[in-house]
Amino acid sequence: MNRLKCKVAVASLMISTLYTMSTAYAYSDAGNVLQNWYQAQLHDSISSAKGILIRQQSNHSVKELKDAIQDMISRTNGKLKKVEFEAGMQVIGSIQTVNASYQAQIEQASKQLKIQSAKNQFERYVKETSEQFDIELDQTVDKSIKEMTSSMVQ
Repeated sequence: MNRLKCKVAVASLMISTLYTMSTAYAYSDAGNVLQNWYQAQLHDSISSAKGILIRQQSNHSVKELKDAIQDMISRTNGKLKKVEFEAGMQVIGSIQTVNASYQAQIEQASKQLKIQSAKNQFERYVKETSEQFDIELDQTVDKSIKEMTSSMVQ
């Protein structure tokens, strides 16, 4: 019987130990620890997913921004080339207008110089011819007077 008492005592000790441990485990709030761990893991997963999503969106936004900037640069370069061409054409037109005006002025001045030169040449010719004529006339008159004087004297 001693053996039976020992078995009953051991069994009752085991049951009471098990009961005590279960009660202690139940009051230890082990589910709360598990819940806190789960919430921490969930928060980390959400933060990680948010970070990945933000990186993807920012990469997409950066790509869109780069594309928009490149498009603006292309359009601006096109506009600049058009403005440059138009300005160049205006400058060329202005230069041609001024050039035509200068050519007309030069041609008119050239004509005036030719007319003036011809006039000066004509005046010089008339003067030289008149002087030569006067000299020859004087010589002829002198000769005629001498001949007449000599014929009268004789």
